[in-house]
Amino acid sequence: MPVKNETQKSFSLAGQSRESSRVANEMLKKENKIPAVIYGKDFPNINISIRSSEFEKVYKEAKRSSFIDLIINEKEHYNVLCHGTQTDYTGKIIHADFYKINEKEEVTVDISLNFIGEAPAKKIGLNVLFQTTFIKVKCLPKNLVSSIDVDISKLEVAEQNIKISDLVLPKNLVVLNHSDEIVAIVKLAAEMDVKIDNTDNNIAAQQAAEAAAKEAAAEEASKDATKETPAKNNKEDKK
Repeated sequence: MPVKNETQKSFSLAGQSRESSRVANEMLKKENKIPAVIYGKDFPNINISIRSSEFEKVYKEAKRSSFIDLIINEKEHYNVLCHGTQTDYTGKIIHADFYKINEKEEVTVDISLNFIGEAPAKKIGLNVLFQTTFIKVKCLPKNLVSSIDVDISKLEVAEQNIKISDLVLPKNLVVLNHSDEIVAIVKLAAEMDVKIDNTDNNIAAQQAAEAAAKEAAAEEASKDATKETPAKNNKEDKK
């Protein structure tokens, strides 16, 4: 399958200036907003707030490798990358960091991997495991792409893999990962470790496995309780 890396998409997001205080942050929660900061080289930090639902929608698509036109107070425009987020114990995003782009300076970015094609290995009962979903690169902003395609249609037999060095990359991208790092690998069903696979099917499999383990543990505990009950009754009968 032809590999065609995705060029930059266009995203925009609105925000407002904010005070940096605990009280102000508590008010943001009530308004369904999150605190964020814009920073950059030789650029003073700007504290802002953004609507939670709007940010999550943009971040889901833009991730960390697509430019975002961040519009503050409906008038100030900043070309940024989302460099990081913070979450609470439930996984809900509670803070975001935006890096202001300087077109003349290189940026270090995590670019998402887009797995394309169908692996013949799956048709004979083998499993394709994705070891990572992004690679770290360094480049000028003008050379940045939103995602890198990874063609898995050549994976046919067990232990066959795709490494960083096998990827078809755009020019002017410097990959910071080790060239021997494995991106995808074929495994026998018995060898499959769902913990390192990021596919929806294996996430579901992992959840099912965890549920089965809990059920087995509960059943075992129930058996132990049943064994202890007669023993206790015997002691009472002897009295």
